Amino acid sequence: MERLRTAFTPCIAVAFALVLAGCAGIRPTGPELVPAAPAPAPAPAPAPTPVSVPLPVEMPPPAATQAPQAESRQFNPLLYKLWYATNRVPVLSQGEIVDYSPKWDQRAIHYGKIYVEIPEDYLKKVNNASWLDKYFPTWEAKLRVTKPNEVDAQVFVAQLKNALKDADPNERQVLIYLHGFNTTFTEAAQRAASLGYQLKIPNTAFFSWPSQGKVPSYEKDRDLAELSQDSIADFIIKVYRELGATRIHLIAHSMGNYALLGAMYRPNMQQAIKVILHNDPPAKRMNVVRKDDYWELH
Repeated sequence: MERLRTAFTPCIAVAFALVLAGCAGIRPTGPELVPAAPAPAPAPAPAPTPVSVPLPVEMPPPAATQAPQAESRQFNPLLYKLWYATNRVPVLSQGEIVDYSPKWDQRAIHYGKIYVEIPEDYLKKVNNASWLDKYFPTWEAKLRVTKPNEVDAQVFVAQLKNALKDADPNERQVLIYLHGFNTTFTEAAQRAASLGYQLKIPNTAFFSWPSQGKVPSYEKDRDLAELSQDSIADFIIKVYRELGATRIHLIAHSMGNYALLGAMYRPNMQQAIKVILHNDPPAKRMNVVRKDDYWELH
């Protein structure tokens, strides 16, 4: 954290006294005028107290057991850090990336880091949610997300690798989440943070392909999921090869399964992924069979 530096230039007050002389031979009839004493130099202003701006606090996932919380307690939010990759077109505001759009970026994959604010009583709210919550905005959808901090691919790898280095060599785990259809970039971040926090995995990443975020856009989402298969494979292989992670957990939801299964045909993906768990259509009717050195899809 940098401190504000304030330089003060000493002020020098110079007083000038103007003495008025009478005309020769004329004596003033009023009271004698005495020059006023020079005004004292103003005291230098006290130095302002430096202002410290706190950095985001990165909190680990919750412990395995937690003490019960009082109902009247004021809960402080925790900032859960996420790593992301996306082939969406960035949304700019005054030259700054503030979001990613539903448009497909055919030229590049964007990498970066983002934070999701999770209430301290989040697990309690999730566990007490009723079946009606699936028809209304859930606690997950209410999580606040910071603006994305995009970096180039080399910086992304270096930062995530640095986050893994302090872990036990046998426990350098990364969770990768691949969302389904009808999902915006922000919604993908909310779901990824919720999963990583509940699963107690400190290093969570997600790939966001350009879903339109609308129910009527199912067919267009399917086409874009297929067009994103190469980018998804590139991202997973990068994590596998360059980070030194000893275990990669991959969760694909809904149409994310369709994109992932297509990505499995790409070279080197067989070495990166050992186990695939998938659920929900459209991949439900497909079977994945591991042969000696390749995957077979039926």
